[in-house]
Order: sequence, then structure tokens, then C-alpha cells
Amino acid sequence: MLIKRQIPNLLTLGNLLCGTIAIMFILKGDINTAALLVVLAAVLDFFDGFVARLLGVQGPLGKELDSLADVVSFGVVPAYIVYQMQLGIVSEFNDGFLKQYLPYTGFLLAAFAAYRLAKFNIDERQSYGFLGLPTPAMALFFISLGTVESLSNGELPQFMNLIVSSPWAMLALTFLFSLLMISELPLIAMKFKGFQIKGNEFRYTLIIGFILLPLILGWVALPFFIIWYLLVSLVSNLVKKSSD
Repeated sequence: MLIKRQIPNLLTLGNLLCGTIAIMFILKGDINTAALLVVLAAVLDFFDGFVARLLGVQGPLGKELDSLADVVSFGVVPAYIVYQMQLGIVSEFNDGFLKQYLPYTGFLLAAFAAYRLAKFNIDERQSYGFLGLPTPAMALFFISLGTVESLSNGELPQFMNLIVSSPWAMLALTFLFSLLMISELPLIAMKFKGFQIKGNEFRYTLIIGFILLPLILGWVALPFFIIWYLLVSLVSNLVKKSSD
């Protein structure tokens, strides 16, 4: 029984290890390996809760451990990615103050991720949906930006180049995603009560978009999965409000 109870916790620790090792690769400049580790961390983050429910061993220890692991894998890791990206962007700045301190704004993501996870742990309203952007979604957005930039070899589409080459665009995204994490904005959870269309319209809309985006934008579509998720959630909220 003791071993059975620890299986979900081992998966959570695997999530944490992926995050800590990803930081090492980011500092070495290997964003792509770090991205794979973050994706693996997200998979483990999903399965630790799933396995805990399957085995009937859910408990407060697992919940707290999960949040601690998520702070690293989905808070500190994307913060380091933004820090490294901003370092590269401002390297040609003449302003010494901005050049020295602007990259550190990326670590706001770690602080707001920690706040969101603590808030999530005591919020009983999020059993079937999210209030505010989940930390894995934020992390996948920024890790995708870093991956797209590293794979581009300087051949990004203009609209993407404007984002990853501007310190102010990166700063704006940092502030935006920090606020989204702690907002009260209702977002769609991909938890189907059934597979019928009625009641799942927006979930199926999300899935269709996730399929079409790579066909339209190619490999640069990665960060836009999260943008699409936010847009569909906003439309879903507007529709619900108009029908109330």
C-alpha cells in the first residue's frame, strides 16, 4: 500500500526533475532540449493526478508537492527562457541601464506562477474550468517562442520576428501572461462530460484550431496554440454572458 501511494508522487518528482534539468540546458543555450523536458514535465503533471485518482490515493501531500514541482517546471523555466531571450535582444543596446536590468523582468513569470499555484490550491471553484491562465499553458507559450526563435536561423516570418526581436514586445507579453495567470478570467478546461456536440462546442472548436494552425502557419504555429486557447475562451465567455 505504501508503494502504491507513492507512485503519483514519483511522477510529480519526475516533473520537478525535468524542470530543474531544463534550466541547466537553457543556461547552456540549448532551448530545444529544454523545450522537450518541459513537454515531458507537462505530461508527467497530467498523469500524476490521473494516476492518483485511478489508484484512489489522492491527498494533501500530493497536491502540495504538485504545486512545488509546477513552480519550477512551469514558472522558473519559462522565466529563464525569457531572461535568455531578452539578453540576446538587448545585447546591442547602448543604454547600459536597460541592457543590464531589462532581462530580469522575465522572472516576474516565476513570481506570478507561484502566486497562481498557491491561489489554485485554496480555490474550490476550478473543478471543471480554470480561472486565470494555467501555469503549464504559460510555460508552453514562452518555451514555444524560444524554440521557434532557435529553429528559425534568422528566417522567421515578419510578424514573428517583430515579437522575438523586440524587448518591449517581450516585456509586454511578460506582463500580460503574468496578469492572465492571476486573473479571474474563466478559461475552458478540456474535460468532456460526454462527447456530444451540445455543451462541448467550444472544446471542439479548440481542437479544430489546434489541427488547422500548423497547416496554416507551419512550425511557427506553436505559440499560437495558447493564443487560440485564450481567444476561444473569451468568445465562450461572451456567448455565455449574452445567453444569461
